Amino acid sequence: MQSEETRDLRSPSLSSISSSILTPRNSLEAETTILPRFCDPLIFEEKFTEATPSLFPNQRESDVASFFAGKSIFITGATGFVGKVLVEKLLRSCSDLEKIYVLIRPKKGVDPVKRLQNEFGDCELFRHVRRYNPDYVRKIIPVSGDLTKIDLGLSSSDVRLLQNEVSVVFHVAATIKFDEKLKLSLQLNVVASKQLIKIAKGMRRLESYQHISTAYAHCERPDIDEVIYEPPADAEQLQYSLDWMTDDMVKMITPSIIQKKPNTYTFTKAIAEHVVATEGNGLPISIVRPSIVGATWREPFPGWIDNYHGASGLMIACGKGLLPSIIGDAEATFDLIPVDVVVNNMISAAWHTAVKRPVKIPIYNCISSSVNPLKFKPFAMKVVDHFNKTPLQKQLRRPSGLRITKQGAIFDWSFFLKCKLPTLMIDVIFRVMGKKQRLSKMADLVSRSVYTLRYFTSNGWNWSSEGRTCLHNALTTEDKHTFSTDLTTLDWPSYIDAFCAGTKEYVLKETTANGNEDTHVTRSRLKRWALYSTVVSILAWVLLRKSKGLQNVWFALKVIVTYYSAVIACKLPC
Repeated sequence: MQSEETRDLRSPSLSSISSSILTPRNSLEAETTILPRFCDPLIFEEKFTEATPSLFPNQRESDVASFFAGKSIFITGATGFVGKVLVEKLLRSCSDLEKIYVLIRPKKGVDPVKRLQNEFGDCELFRHVRRYNPDYVRKIIPVSGDLTKIDLGLSSSDVRLLQNEVSVVFHVAATIKFDEKLKLSLQLNVVASKQLIKIAKGMRRLESYQHISTAYAHCERPDIDEVIYEPPADAEQLQYSLDWMTDDMVKMITPSIIQKKPNTYTFTKAIAEHVVATEGNGLPISIVRPSIVGATWREPFPGWIDNYHGASGLMIACGKGLLPSIIGDAEATFDLIPVDVVVNNMISAAWHTAVKRPVKIPIYNCISSSVNPLKFKPFAMKVVDHFNKTPLQKQLRRPSGLRITKQGAIFDWSFFLKCKLPTLMIDVIFRVMGKKQRLSKMADLVSRSVYTLRYFTSNGWNWSSEGRTCLHNALTTEDKHTFSTDLTTLDWPSYIDAFCAGTKEYVLKETTANGNEDTHVTRSRLKRWALYSTVVSILAWVLLRKSKGLQNVWFALKVIVTYYSAVIACKLPC
């Protein structure tokens, strides 16, 4: 039997609940100082030269590498895209560090130690580190945990170990699904951040704590400064209210809770920033906000990418012929940032926070549009051009162009005719042949992704980036090379080419050699020809079946087409 107190909690209407939890109880001043002016305001401009990591011979002195020497680091989200690049960079450029503790969730019954070897020991990303230090994996220590559990699922002995050993924390872990359920998004992005702050307060050697947010956390604002903004809702009250609701109730009330935010991801990331700032009062905290994170630009080599998220997913869909059009603004700025630039920003910011001890939390908008903007249309056209010159295997159709439209109806019609309808027909043929039907589901996934990203491909923002500029100028000449965040020399067409090639080689695991590409393209075109021929045949049969004379003509045409199809099939290389 429920108590009176429990019944009182459930009595308000959903609308009244949603309005009540949107009023934060605590607030920070909006005029948070970005960074003490310890640097020249002019941007340091110097041509980038390849970094020479400390594990390489003849390494010159580096203040950042010297800071990390002998220190232990704790990283959440180390098995993710940004996390892996961060681990590689630390091992390569700060090789004198003591240990890197990584939070790893046991996956599908795989032991954390075995998963460590799979994620870091066998990964192509670490080939340069492996060359100079074959035993680099020994410095990576797995810590079993789970962001959905109390105290991150850490055992009491692991908590004591981290609190006794760790000097630097990088909190990278988060859900990056834009349409994640609100309850789970709140747990992974907000509650987990709060629990890690609690653990960090007990770290005796802590010198720097870094929280990774997103440049789109406050995307309802056209101008985004490097400050802590008011949260869209109070974290504790929101969590308390959602705890007793069913998933259906939460789904129904979510739009009224997130209000101007486009999704639960940006909503919870905005709350997380405020939670870190308030709960971590007194800790040496910094916050880095990257925009759309893309493949590596220069380090450790160009084009490395390992996921389908964001820009890489759109690229692959386009290359496969599953994206004839997209919803967006052709003239909008597409704020793409190479992952190695993000990681360099993270490491140098952690160093600066520990050494300079800013009075207020330094925030870094890690974006490209302020110094080297990229428009959405040139980005899309370059992707199409690349995959026409270097096609992917098993294409549905040749990427003949990518139409950018602001109208959802135009996209729906184009997508149905050029993608959905052909995939449905192919799946019907596969079903008759007893093969697995999946193309239609892939088309649905692409369509959902386009609508999920619609907000970000149709709008533009003005981010301030003074913090990153000042941080860059605070580095020594050597560190400006090793941990460069200078994007003025980035050539977008070359970068996009390398990005596309990376999705082909590292995500799809397709060879980059040209030997078999012509064969795959020829087969793909023949399959499309066969599909269209089948459709035309069916339509012609329906229209001409009542005429005996036309049936004879149709029979003769089928004989001729069948004969030449057999000839072509025999000449096609296997």
